[in-house]
Order: sequence, then C-alpha cells, then structure tokens
Amino acid sequence: LATKPALVRFRVLDPDLAIHGLTDLTVRIDEMARLDLAVERVLIVENEITGLALPNMTRTVAIFGLGYAVGILRELEWLRDREVLYWGDIDTNGFAMLDRVRASLPDVRSLLMDRGTLMRHQVHWSTELTPYVGALDRLTPAEASLYDDLRFDRLSQAIRLEQERIPLREAAAILAHR
Repeated sequence: LATKPALVRFRVLDPDLAIHGLTDLTVRIDEMARLDLAVERVLIVENEITGLALPNMTRTVAIFGLGYAVGILRELEWLRDREVLYWGDIDTNGFAMLDRVRASLPDVRSLLMDRGTLMRHQVHWSTELTPYVGALDRLTPAEASLYDDLRFDRLSQAIRLEQERIPLREAAAILAHR
C-alpha cells in the first residue's frame, strides 16, 4: 500500500499568475516542488483562515495551514530563490514553527511576530493551552527575547495572540510596504 502523500495548500495572490484560472489549490508536495511559479514573494501563514482572507498581492503566493508540518517545505528548492516571509501566532508554538521553517530556509523573515504587535493587541490575548518550552536556536535576537518572555511567563501566564485576531487591514498595510 502506498502512504498518503504530503499535501500543501496555497493561494496565488496575483490574479495574473493564476494556474489555468485556479488560485486556491491543494497539491502533493512533490508536485509543488516541480511548479515553476513566477512569484517573487512567498508568504507562509500558520492558520487557514488567515490564508483564505489575504488580499491580492502582486507576484505573491501564500502557503497556509501546515502548522508543525512546515518542515515539508524543505522539498521546495525554488523557495531559496524567493523572498519568504513567515507569519504565525505570537505564542511559543508560533516561534517553534518559525524555528522549524528556518531549519531549511534560514533567510525567512518573520512578519507581525514582534513585541510591538503583541502589545498593541493585548485586548485580544488568549491562553496557550500547551506551551512549547524548548530551546530555539534559529530566532533573531528580538524574536528570541520575546519567545523567552512568553515561555517563562514574564508578561503574563501562557500568552497567545492568534494571527487572525490582528486586523487584516493592518497586516495588508505592512505587506504592501515590504
């Protein structure tokens, strides 16, 4: 029996780059590795809702909903030639996923996963049910500082800011300036 293939869901955010008219696709990772997408930027987002809500963006594709399975993206060699941004929840697991992405894409930059964003949206904080507390070696100094504050409960206990709680217009404005 064959094993179930790893699947990746993505949206082509530039209508001019639609694949035979399709912009929202789920494909096998090995097939996506062979795609020749004429994109300059790839946005990896943790949550499906966020991936579905993203506005159109020139020469951009969004990969979403992988959670901890982000490690499969190492099979997409063409990502190394693109600008890659990662936007996850601001919680310990979000930083652990960012660290996992950087294992194969060391130049990936985080988006909206900073102290300023967390503090601006304090009203939307919730509780992370199962925090990750291990060491993460691939975070920038600013990311590592915030991660440590979260995992050691320095700001409050088990803080979590889910990415879908950040107004999409704020995220879109930041993406437009990148």
